[in-house]
Amino acid sequence: MSGDINRIESPITVRGYMLCGFAAFGGILFGYDSGYINGVLGMQFFKKEFGHAVPTDVDPTGYNIRQLLLHSPPIPPGVLMALQIHGKRV
Repeated sequence: MSGDINRIESPITVRGYMLCGFAAFGGILFGYDSGYINGVLGMQFFKKEFGHAVPTDVDPTGYNIRQLLLHSPPIPPGVLMALQIHGKRV
């Protein structure tokens, strides 16, 4: 291992620490948001206000939320758009 600083490809800077901290904070907010949304989806008032009626053997409140539509990932449409931009047939 050489002690020559000129050989370092990307020096450690305050900007690098700030970028890493910003990315980590984004992950923290995403986790908090997911946990909060899951709690709201289980609330009886939210189910009655935004859900659809189902038999009580499916859900004791008589209403249910379609969680698949609320948490659909945006990756597949992005992949399809990128393929179209680059001229690939889908």
